[in-house]
Amino acid sequence: FDVDIEGDLDYFVAGAYYVPDGGGLVEARTQLFRNDASAGNAAPSEPSGIQAVAAGPDGVTLSWGSSTDDHTPEAALTYEVEVMPIGARPAPAENGLPVFPIGARALPEPGNVSRNETWTLRGLADGDYLWSVRAVDNAFNGGSIAQGTFSIGTVGIGSATGGPRSLVSWAPHPNPSRVPAQFTLLVDREQGVEIAVYDVSGRRVASLHDGPLGAGAHTFSLDGAGLSSGAYFLRATGSGQTVVRRMTLLR
Repeated sequence: FDVDIEGDLDYFVAGAYYVPDGGGLVEARTQLFRNDASAGNAAPSEPSGIQAVAAGPDGVTLSWGSSTDDHTPEAALTYEVEVMPIGARPAPAENGLPVFPIGARALPEPGNVSRNETWTLRGLADGDYLWSVRAVDNAFNGGSIAQGTFSIGTVGIGSATGGPRSLVSWAPHPNPSRVPAQFTLLVDREQGVEIAVYDVSGRRVASLHDGPLGAGAHTFSLDGAGLSSGAYFLRATGSGQTVVRRMTLLR
């Protein structure tokens, strides 16, 4: 494993040894052989073009583009994928989106999905999920992560064509809210998107965005100014698809 976190493998040995002329006495011993080679080993690049596409009512297919590395050929890189329900454990925020607390890799092993650049998960419970992927080189050095979100079983998500979803939303938070609530939308490609707020009677009461959005995660804030306590619906429409999220505003 990489004991000094330099991107190369060190060697650790532990065991028991018979003491010479010790009459059967056994001595426990550990040894660490550190790799101090002068040539560095850079971590792989961050995977590009990540996507999350619905795979049936309880599944998702995750995909990403190839990474590159200074020593490991592209075809030999493996990938490590992690998926967790949003809210399952505390995560710091970055650009309005929670991030995984990932640092140095603890285990000297390839990525958990091998050399695949697509991975399908099924049997997921309804809810919102955060996922990440990063490349791992031949020295088991993990690169920068790419991350996104997806939802399973959310009422109001649909596609006019029945094809892959181009919009995936993260539930408004906090919810219920006494302070400005945030709404994050993951867009798989550049497209025109309209985001508006409706009350329970279907009346449009606020607009958060109406125009083009590039691929990636976008976070919008609803301060609730001029709105009374009650239930509201955040509706995002783009590329023939609509995503609806419910939130409760408290005064």
